[in-house]
Amino acid sequence: MRHDQELVLTDAEATLLVRMSAATIDRRLTPERVKPMSRAAPCMPCRALTCKR
Repeated sequence: MRHDQELVLTDAEATLLVRMSAATIDRRLTPERVKPMSRAAPCMPCRALTCKR
């Protein structure tokens, strides 16, 4: 995702993210999941809201 510029992180942030367990990531993302989604439909097949194609 970093390579495709879909995710912008510093090297330090990427290192911390790689070291984090999947369960911890899930818990940290829970507040974002309960927020209402925007009306913009994701493009296919990447499902990114801002497709670079």
